[in-house]
Amino acid sequence: MKKFYKNVGYGYICFAYSKNEWIAKAIAWFMRSQWSHSFITIPPVIDNEMAMEAAGSGTQTILFDKGYRNNKNQKYEIYQVNYSKDKINKSIDSCLKKLEMPYGYLEYPWFIWRFICKSFGKDISGQNNWSTKDEVCSGLVESFLSRLPCYNLFAKFGKNSICPQDIYEIVKANPHIFRLIEYKN
Repeated sequence: MKKFYKNVGYGYICFAYSKNEWIAKAIAWFMRSQWSHSFITIPPVIDNEMAMEAAGSGTQTILFDKGYRNNKNQKYEIYQVNYSKDKINKSIDSCLKKLEMPYGYLEYPWFIWRFICKSFGKDISGQNNWSTKDEVCSGLVESFLSRLPCYNLFAKFGKNSICPQDIYEIVKANPHIFRLIEYKN
């Protein structure tokens, strides 16, 4: 099922799942999530829709169509954020400072530990991740939203302890702030 808009705006929150990548499957399984990735849209470059994400090669910008819309292995949902363009611009500007930041692979062991703890009925999402130096996708999205300011939405989470599914649940619980505008299954 697909619902496309001609042009995606910028300052939107996106959730994705790569259907053929083992790391995406592992992330989704460990976090009990339908999503393995999250990212934001940024202003277009020469009429090309753009996204900013923390991925395997670090924090980067990519062409949205190539990476997601026209990629048959991607499923995604995009949510518009109900804040002024001025606030969104300032938040994106702040996130641009993270470009080329290394990817936070060292954060993964903590997320595995979180999964193990949750399996035994203990929620440690309020604790800080053991590694907070680099960036993972959900950390980038949290950083973007926190500057809007949506920081109170993340009050129960520790530093670098939020995953795409956590952000997705926050988005779904706050329809006055977030509106689904595009999806592809």
